[in-house]
Amino acid sequence: MTPKTKSEKRWWVGVSLTTGICEEIIFGGFFLFLIAGLFPNMSMYFVAADAVVLFGLGHLYQGGKRLIITFLMGAFLVIVYIVSGSLIIVIVMHFFTNVGNAFEFSPKETFECQK
Repeated sequence: MTPKTKSEKRWWVGVSLTTGICEEIIFGGFFLFLIAGLFPNMSMYFVAADAVVLFGLGHLYQGGKRLIITFLMGAFLVIVYIVSGSLIIVIVMHFFTNVGNAFEFSPKETFECQK
């Protein structure tokens, strides 16, 4: 589900910003605090792991390879959040990751020099 055309890529920037903000508020903020509140004796590592699993499950529609990548990225972002204490940093990282996805190239794409 990545954009293909120039127009789609322009729209993707807005989508990337929206998902970066919303997903991090939900998974990196709300779920971390909810799980920690429901299980106050649970280690922060287990709380973070639970939030990452929920984040991964929220991306099941992307299929196997993307699911694993999303899960790993979620784990990385929750570590950044725990270490930095800043959801803003994580939102920015999530945004740039999503924007970067718009510029992935398939094996069929080639680059030719224009004359």
